[in-house]
Amino acid sequence: MSNSNRDKIKKVIDNKIKNVHPDKQKEIYEEFEWSSITGEVALFKEIKKYLGINKPVNKYTDEYWIIRGWDKKPASIKLKKNGHSPFSLEFWMEKGYSKDEAEYIRNSKRPIRKEYWLEKGYDEEESIRLASEHKNSNDRKGTNAVKKRSYKDRRLSSKRCYEYWLDYHMGDEEKAKESLRKHQANSSLEKCIEKHGEEKGYEVWKERQVKWQATLKSKSKEELDDINKRKAWTNHVSDMGKDELVDYLMKSNRFMRKEEFVKRHGSWKENKSNLLLKDIETVYNSVSTWQWMVLGVFSLEDCEKFMTENFDNYDPNVSLQTSGNNYYSYKRKGLVFNDIMSILKDRPHLLNKEEFIERHVNTTRFKYNSVKKIYDSVSMDQWCVLGIETLDDCREFLITNMSYDEEMSSSTFKVGYGTCMFVDEGLLRSTYEIAFYEKLVERGIDFDLEKYYPNSSMRCDFYVNGVYVEIAPMYYNIEEYRIKMDKKEKLFGCYVMTTTDISDYDDFIDSILTRD
Repeated sequence: MSNSNRDKIKKVIDNKIKNVHPDKQKEIYEEFEWSSITGEVALFKEIKKYLGINKPVNKYTDEYWIIRGWDKKPASIKLKKNGHSPFSLEFWMEKGYSKDEAEYIRNSKRPIRKEYWLEKGYDEEESIRLASEHKNSNDRKGTNAVKKRSYKDRRLSSKRCYEYWLDYHMGDEEKAKESLRKHQANSSLEKCIEKHGEEKGYEVWKERQVKWQATLKSKSKEELDDINKRKAWTNHVSDMGKDELVDYLMKSNRFMRKEEFVKRHGSWKENKSNLLLKDIETVYNSVSTWQWMVLGVFSLEDCEKFMTENFDNYDPNVSLQTSGNNYYSYKRKGLVFNDIMSILKDRPHLLNKEEFIERHVNTTRFKYNSVKKIYDSVSMDQWCVLGIETLDDCREFLITNMSYDEEMSSSTFKVGYGTCMFVDEGLLRSTYEIAFYEKLVERGIDFDLEKYYPNSSMRCDFYVNGVYVEIAPMYYNIEEYRIKMDKKEKLFGCYVMTTTDISDYDDFIDSILTRD
């Protein structure tokens, strides 16, 4: 009988393959401990083959860790970055900007901030509205993405859960418990001192304690009893596995059973806040995960099936309360324009005629855009409330009520020091971009405006014949601008047009069209 290979296997795992999950290590020992293969090099080759390691894989990828038995890359394995992100204050302050300037530049790169929209030519009020809409949209997407994940995945990604720290420390239970304890002690005196220094840290901690005690003392006995009851219940269920938790919830009287749930939410005509007024994602996010578990719903797909099977009037694709295009859903159901208008006119998020005119009459978007562009930029629900059904209706409304001049839609306007112009494809941001655009249109050349670079949030000025083009007349005048263009050229191989002589544009276009 051959001798045990255990020591040699340990050397291979620890020194050559590395980072193998404990359960996967047990498999390897069972497979090779009494194998007739005894050489360390030969064992290394066979174990690699057993794991499916047939090429070098970077340890910062999920593939590296999954091959070694993990569900995914542990949270503790992070690629070290050089310098600060362009979305941080430090990045711009290191370049010589003041704190206020850095804050503005940083925000101008984020659609959830009003500065982003101000830079695109919208006025203050419109910018605030668009930023808010974008943030709310992101929040809904984020919440839905979290709910789509399994119970196990959610616990693995939450720093409040033991599983996260166990994965973070790659199976070390003691380190996981200690890290969880430290994370839960966010408001401890130790944390406050670590963050603010000894003197200020103590003051911050003391202020929190006083405020916390004052809040508790202001509550009635019934409220305190309810808080303690909820805390005890949450602590009790937080460590349960999925099957155990579902079983426990089913025995609890805290949640509605199917019949009660359907009865409560069954009539959207009588209950304006009912779930039947909401799209499926909003429905799923409006009810607690525990309540859904009691109803046998564990995913967005389960939710849609539950709602359509139990509510005859429910349409998962329509939100009668918040969606911007309920108009089309009503049209599909056979309602005529005036009936739809009477339904939508009381929706609180839609503006009446006076409110709409007041909000938009002086905005750049409504003054310099084409009628079609304006028509397409507003939801059909909103147009319907204003009595507008067709493009011609929209044109008449704008001319009659908002001093709209269709000839202005092709004229330029100033934003800061720049000259801009709206066109059907988007917004041109300088006289040079306008000139380049006119050359392309004049020659009948197909192009895209402000196309995103591959796998990036950055956009080019023009995309022509498979080439990303940047119109950069200020390249040699502004250092930050030059750095930005150089970065785009290095990352994406774009063409950077630096000339200030518009007569050169034809030759430049020819070079793009005739490139190899």
